[in-house]
Amino acid sequence: MRKLLESQKVKTVLLLPLLGGIENIEKVNSCATRLRLNVKDMSKVDTDEIKKYYPAVEKINNNELHIVVGTDANLLADEFKKFVL
Repeated sequence: MRKLLESQKVKTVLLLPLLGGIENIEKVNSCATRLRLNVKDMSKVDTDEIKKYYPAVEKINNNELHIVVGTDANLLADEFKKFVL
């Protein structure tokens, strides 16, 4: 079970609804520890629920959101890109 929860695909599937769905994601990037997302409608993003999994969530502006996910941020971003781009 632990290995399943470490899967980037599972993390992506869990996060997508909390981000307003696939159709709400405009752009996906990452840096060393952050998943950087541009969204169409920030009001569809459930930051309180995301914080249950990733406590550091920061709204940069009306369309940009950063989630500190750890050192595998690039792997998670790559998985997100498979779903949304």
